[in-house]
Amino acid sequence: TGEMAMNEEVAFNGAPAGTDLKVSWPKAPGKVMTIALKATDTEAFFTGVDLFPWSIDIPHEEVNFDSGKSDIRPEEAPKLDKSLALITEAYSKYSQWADIKLFVLGFTDTVGGTDYNRTLSLSRARSMASYFRKRGLKAPIRFEGFGEQALEVQTPDETDEIRNRRARYILSIEDPVTQAPFRPKWQSL
Repeated sequence: TGEMAMNEEVAFNGAPAGTDLKVSWPKAPGKVMTIALKATDTEAFFTGVDLFPWSIDIPHEEVNFDSGKSDIRPEEAPKLDKSLALITEAYSKYSQWADIKLFVLGFTDTVGGTDYNRTLSLSRARSMASYFRKRGLKAPIRFEGFGEQALEVQTPDETDEIRNRRARYILSIEDPVTQAPFRPKWQSL
């Protein structure tokens, strides 16, 4: 909502080092976008940290690609148009309070080699990100391909599984947390 949820001091009464300290705030309408903490010890030394726990997964219908290809088929465009409308609405609503980016995550099934699938998923994610940009999305866009390394449905190698050929659209302030066994190298569009 753009309103501050809490701006108060919380005393921990000399809790020993290593003690988990909990801070809570009253329930309020809206979503928490930023948490700013400033901790001061008994000698008035302080440190601070800003946390950005806010993100939104955009629900969507999966775009189907031809095998081994990354170009968007004309009959799949309406699916991306529906996603674009949801992304644009959420971006317009929340971007006034934070530096929000769209992250496009691409995935494949296990047909083909790991390196090939990683490259293919990256190309598909770039293709979807480009589609959104060409249709006027103003949000900064980052994309990455995860190939077969973050399967939705566990399958043996060389298994054609449509549920693994998918994408995720995440609006977030910070890089999203993923289940991938590698650190994503987000590319900017």
